Amino acid sequence: GEGLASFALASDDIGGDVARLRASGSSIGPPIEGSRARPDGEVVRWRTAVATVGPCEPPFLIEHEYAGAEWGDAAREARAAFEHPGGGRIRLTRLEVPCEQAVAAASAFERSVGLRFAVGDGGLEARVGAQVVRLGGHGDEPTVVLEGDPPSHLDLIRVGIRWQCVG
Repeated sequence: GEGLASFALASDDIGGDVARLRASGSSIGPPIEGSRARPDGEVVRWRTAVATVGPCEPPFLIEHEYAGAEWGDAAREARAAFEHPGGGRIRLTRLEVPCEQAVAAASAFERSVGLRFAVGDGGLEARVGAQVVRLGGHGDEPTVVLEGDPPSHLDLIRVGIRWQCVG
């Protein structure tokens, strides 16, 4: 069906992160190599580590191989300069995951990937860099909150996920 299956936290040292998490009792699995061939023949590579998968389950870890057509310097510069068709540049500010058992989910996130939640405006919130993950958000569907520059407004539901762009 449609909707959020899971989400990822980026890592620059997945082997070290997994070792630290497992030493503190996490059930996260070992890093697994992954790849795909692009239509132009270039191969994109990554490593992931997963404990469980599901919308209210902890995220998985991913470490990209920062080279080639998708992660080389030219590709990263092009993404940074990309202007969204909705108007200007946008960035992810918050992911809201509705969970009936938000406290239990937050505890599982901490045990699995070390993500710590505190009470926030609309539920339990954890900071991941400049972004926020919120458990127990409003509504029935997960919400991806984006911020636009220049400000634009968007509020629609596609593939079982609510997409909002705010100023």
